[in-house]
Amino acid sequence: MTTSQLMSKLFSKIQPHQTLPKTAAEMLEHDDQWDKRSTHRRAAIERLFIQVTDCANADKIGTTVSCHSTQLSASGMTISADVHIPAGSLVDLWVSISALPGKFFLSADVRWSSLADNGLYQLGVEFIDGDATDTPAWRALHA
Repeated sequence: MTTSQLMSKLFSKIQPHQTLPKTAAEMLEHDDQWDKRSTHRRAAIERLFIQVTDCANADKIGTTVSCHSTQLSASGMTISADVHIPAGSLVDLWVSISALPGKFFLSADVRWSSLADNGLYQLGVEFIDGDATDTPAWRALHA
């Protein structure tokens, strides 16, 4: 199966029950992480998939989750998901930016994870450079 076939299959399985924040800007209003960041983040709700590639909990490895971003930057993003992915996990991301054709393939380290008031998990991820990823194109877009 080609990557485009896999992505098409994954994006066709979007979970309709996921609750999006009213606006991404509301997510930024309550964000206490600003002082710890090396790059500026912008509020953005974009559709994506996460696949866990390494995790202390071996049962999570291989798990694929449909979710959405709440903040984006050149070096990482904040994600809202209905499945807990612990800090320290390594993940692959397929991100669809609504204003652009195609998808970005990125690898990342989950830096933090917490349960939000809305019942969804918030994850902070930092991108990892990789030969087969779209990280350079992502960084150029968000520079």
